[in-house]
Amino acid sequence: MLERFPGFHTKNPEVNREILFANFNVSHFDCQFRERPFVAKANWVDTKYVRITSAFCSTSTDITYDAAPVVRQFLQARPKTHITFNHRARLDELSASNASVVIPAGSSFRGIASGEHGVVALRIEIAALKTVVSAMLGEDVPAEQLHAEPWTNDRFGNSMRATAAQFISDLDTVMEGDSFAAEIFGQALLVRLLMSCSVQFSPRLKGHVSSPSLNQLRRVESYLAANWQKDIDIKDIADEFGMSVRSIFRYFRSLRGMTPNEFMRQLRLERARSMLEVAEDSDTVMMIAIRCGFQSMGHFARAYRTAYGELPSQTLLRRKSRTPNGGS
Repeated sequence: MLERFPGFHTKNPEVNREILFANFNVSHFDCQFRERPFVAKANWVDTKYVRITSAFCSTSTDITYDAAPVVRQFLQARPKTHITFNHRARLDELSASNASVVIPAGSSFRGIASGEHGVVALRIEIAALKTVVSAMLGEDVPAEQLHAEPWTNDRFGNSMRATAAQFISDLDTVMEGDSFAAEIFGQALLVRLLMSCSVQFSPRLKGHVSSPSLNQLRRVESYLAANWQKDIDIKDIADEFGMSVRSIFRYFRSLRGMTPNEFMRQLRLERARSMLEVAEDSDTVMMIAIRCGFQSMGHFARAYRTAYGELPSQTLLRRKSRTPNGGS
């Protein structure tokens, strides 16, 4: 998973140790590679809000992570995965009966994995957590008040694992340079975690949020429609119109059946279709996709076909076949 993104693949435990020490705040690594040949691999993608890592190891391991100002969530990625986490004199297990473990910021911890195992790990900086929670609540939240409690839950873990797996699958189809798509996926994962996990502000996030006027929300729609070609941060829009990010998301979900980012993608697809239908002979699908903010041709083609039942190249071909030079 995430093979389009940075990562490593090694059969050498010493190389694996060096990589962990250099990139993952690890201070101790040991493995029992006598039980079977050692293989370790991992790939990760950094977004504005979260680092998503997919990792696998063929043998038992014992790893100690140093304390860091980040919240970490581990999700079981393989059926036989069993990892015991030891932190703050507390033991949590990632296993067949528990699909998710959350480690608080500022905690050093030890993870002991039995046999072959695979995980998906989310690493969330406190600064990113502050940004998103403040936006969702519509007020500035001090960073020192954001401390996730140790928490495990199988029902949520399975749901979160399925969500992460779907996002990873989507990311695997996006070109490595498509940072816009990666940022959307990362933000959505963080919001999903915040709405379900035992974070201090969780009760407030789930509580009542005053609804903005319909006129305010229509103005947001109009603004997005007028600026469809720009990379827009929903938090900036919320600040501009005196609303919370959460109220904007609720509005789009209830009346549009989609998120603001999905609404923006729909606007871009509509503009792309309009351009394809009046394209010049010299225009190509790639040129029009780029004009409309799509950096991945594969991602654009799939989204276009889902929306209109045909590939963008078919729309363009039909347009050119109607020109005098096209013989119709």
